[in-house]
Amino acid sequence: MLKAHVCKKTQEIAPRIHNLVRLSELAGLELDRDVVDFLSDVNEFNLEGRYIEYLGVVPEQHGADHILCRAEELLKWLNEKL
Repeated sequence: MLKAHVCKKTQEIAPRIHNLVRLSELAGLELDRDVVDFLSDVNEFNLEGRYIEYLGVVPEQHGADHILCRAEELLKWLNEKL
């Protein structure tokens, strides 16, 4: 969804990057500090999913549920902003 915002803002194909914070900057989204921090935290999962040697601490079920809930809320918000 962040890449869709980048495309909308730049009228070009979004760059082949996975850094969610950088994508939000390229999209020109004004995000609260806590949302930027959340995207930064989620970036860690992106890296771990691609490079198993970077696997960090796996969250407990409750923590994972919280992350997924927050991600769904952000995704819904981003979709509404398009």
